[in-house]
Amino acid sequence: MALHILIIIKPKWCITLNLKTMKPLTLMLISAMMLFSCQKEKESFIVDIGIEITVSDENGNDLLNPSNQNSFNEQNIKIYDLINGVVEEVYYPNYDNPRCFSIVEKDGIYRMMLSPNANEKDEFPVTYIKWNETDTDTIKCSISRGDNYVVCTKVWYNETLMWDGDNCSGCRCIQVVK
Repeated sequence: MALHILIIIKPKWCITLNLKTMKPLTLMLISAMMLFSCQKEKESFIVDIGIEITVSDENGNDLLNPSNQNSFNEQNIKIYDLINGVVEEVYYPNYDNPRCFSIVEKDGIYRMMLSPNANEKDEFPVTYIKWNETDTDTIKCSISRGDNYVVCTKVWYNETLMWDGDNCSGCRCIQVVK
């Protein structure tokens, strides 16, 4: 004896399902769902644009160290990107670092870890670091792009080439004396 299920959609519409015939239909449905849910594995995308900046005065005092009386206050530092000729303050509330920088201590020295402008429309994207109300510096980068990568290959600081990926290896580090 076959089991049946009666489904009433509207008072005049009734469907009777035979569970014996539903079993192959269910297996076909599950198989189709599994087949179409398989997707090609996505290729990884590499973004390597980070810049590490140390800042000291002429006497060697670390100007990013908050215990230094003359240091730059991290809360007051602003980052601006030049996008299509317009200067825009950087703030992405959903990012881990909404202002695209953080100051960290490494090996006893404080460093700004900066993610500079990598706007694909600009040949040399520009980022401004406003340290305080009277001191602003310019970062310009050369960016290499491919199907699955964006890499900073050169860094200029106030129009001076400070890092060249062709001649340097390892960390994209800049030492600034103010």
